[in-house]
Amino acid sequence: MSYMVGYGPRYAQRIHHRGSSLPSVHVHPAHIGCKAGSHYFLSPNFYPNKLVGAVVGGPNVTDAFPDSRPYF
Repeated sequence: MSYMVGYGPRYAQRIHHRGSSLPSVHVHPAHIGCKAGSHYFLSPNFYPNKLVGAVVGGPNVTDAFPDSRPYF
């Protein structure tokens, strides 16, 4: 698994990043407040805004990578 978003055939799909967790302004032009953003952040879906080139933290102490937004 690649820890750089968009690099290779397998990479992180649910990164801990608010901007990539929220829908784009073209899809959702209304303001999204902090509390309302949690709905998107905690979603198990892939990110709506792919942050190509972002580097995520690597594996944990058991050499696993939980591809989940709450883990950073």
